[in-house]
Amino acid sequence: MALLKALPHISESVFCWPDGRPLTVDYATHVFHAAVVAARIKDLRQHDLRHDFAIKRLRGGANTIEISGLLRHKSRRSTDRYLHVNRDDLHRAVEAGSTDSDPDPLPDDPR
Repeated sequence: MALLKALPHISESVFCWPDGRPLTVDYATHVFHAAVVAARIKDLRQHDLRHDFAIKRLRGGANTIEISGLLRHKSRRSTDRYLHVNRDDLHRAVEAGSTDSDPDPLPDDPR
């Protein structure tokens, strides 16, 4: 974040041409691919970065509606394809609402 904040603010776009015009998707894809090749990384796609971002936001506490907005998806169904949860994710979800001070959260059976 410090590196990004230190860049000159030319436009609303984080990555843009010196005159402030945003980079095109095709140009960004070309530069990304060239960087992957130069780094000798095999099988890394831009989609992989979006998936990683979505999972990290989910594990950081964001809900699927927020993640959907961040990814600019038109439907939650698209977002759900990015969120492949594992056993640890499910365990955290179960534990998220439990506390040691409330060992029996269910009401007594009146029968």
